[in-house]
Amino acid sequence: MVTHVKPIELYTSSDEQGKAITAFGRGSTGDGLNGSIFETKRQKTLRWMQNIIDRVNGNWLSIQFDKAEKGLQYEGIDGSGDSGGPLIYFDNDKQYLVGMFSWDFVEGDLKTFKHGLYGGRSYQVRISSYIDWITTQINTNP
Repeated sequence: MVTHVKPIELYTSSDEQGKAITAFGRGSTGDGLNGSIFETKRQKTLRWMQNIIDRVNGNWLSIQFDKAEKGLQYEGIDGSGDSGGPLIYFDNDKQYLVGMFSWDFVEGDLKTFKHGLYGGRSYQVRISSYIDWITTQINTNP
């Protein structure tokens, strides 16, 4: 059991839409123009990116990978191998876990789908939707 580190706070509000997040993962990388480079997934290098939560729907948060003129300075989207990685919202100097990488939206033939292109969309687990369950689990199984 870890005792010397305070866990990140869970985000309990339901106002995630429009908030900037910083996310972390060890999945594949890419550049938006050519898509994901699968071989980089094997490097297991921790990387980070930023984005804006632009859609909120029930249990899901969503981000879209925008080009530089519309995106943030470190705009990015999750890559293959990032599932479960944290999405962190910074409010002043406080950090909150707002979501976790989950799945990508795919249109058309899955065989020709290329991840990591500009305009791509992904969905994340929305922590605030599960806050009651999470709190119960923490309190029941300390």
